Formats: sequence, structure tokens, C-alpha cells
Amino acid sequence: MRNNFILGPFLRYLNICWHSSRVKVCNIEDFKKTTFQRDLCSKHESLVSHFLECVSRMCPNLLSISLSGCGHITDGDVINVLRSCRRLQRLCLENCCRVTDAVLHAVVTHGGSLQEVRVDFCRNVTHTGLQTCREKRPGVWLVAERSAGMIPDIQPEEKLHVRRVLQKVLVFS
Repeated sequence: MRNNFILGPFLRYLNICWHSSRVKVCNIEDFKKTTFQRDLCSKHESLVSHFLECVSRMCPNLLSISLSGCGHITDGDVINVLRSCRRLQRLCLENCCRVTDAVLHAVVTHGGSLQEVRVDFCRNVTHTGLQTCREKRPGVWLVAERSAGMIPDIQPEEKLHVRRVLQKVLVFS
């Protein structure tokens, strides 16, 4: 039976796997979602974040946390867990599309007990962030399957800025 846990200081291992047909919708960049898709996500997008907030408050002795398919969690949610659960030895993030290099910076700053960090299929994690984390925390086993090789989210205004720069370069050449 998997639903037989109570949040508290005795909880050591936690796996959260968000598996549903909605996961495909959750992992679409917000600016690309249709109104229907945004409405679908609005009904559950704070669910895991709220739960992680409770974990941060109530589970200071957590040793391992694994978050898979949690497309709505943010850097702040994970950083809060790192700050509160100082004994955390293993952090696994898989397909958490809003997670960025800020989490890797928090691993360096707040993850003193961490031995293993996995950021698989997290498209907004970069090679630079991974390299910095490896340099500053060489004792941590850092795995990033396809994370830094994926295309990161690009806001429409960022694309517009790049387009303008390219236009200026072409005009002046």
C-alpha cells in the first residue's frame, strides 16, 4: 500500500511521480499554451508546490526526494526543500521543465549533505550551470541526462530581441 505515510520528521524517502495524460500539457511552455490548456493546468498547478512546502516544514530529516514529471514546480520549491532538509543526500529531478540553474546554485549553497543530484530531461538546465556545480561541489555525483542538450524555453520577447540584433547586423554588413 503506497498511501500509508504521514508527513513528519521520521519521513526519510519521498518519490513524487506525476503521471497522467495531462503531463504533456503541463510541460508545454506557458506562453505556447492555449486557453484550454492553461485552464486545465490552473486546476492542479500548485498542488505539488503546496505539498513540497509542507514537506519543507514538516520533514527536516528527509534523506532522498525524487520528483518526476512535476512540470509546475519551480526553482523556489526545490530550493526551499534544500534549505529545510539539511540531511538530504539524494535529489532527483526528472522532466521538471521549470527547473533552472538556480537549483544547481542552491545545491552548492544549501546542499551540504548531498551525495547525488540528478536533473534528467530538465530543459532549462544549462551546461554552464552543470559545470559550475561540478567545480564547486566535486564530491557530488551529478547526472544530467539530456538536460543541458535540450532546447530551453525562450520567451517570445527574447526571440524578438534576437531577431532585431540579427537585422541590425545584416543591415550594417
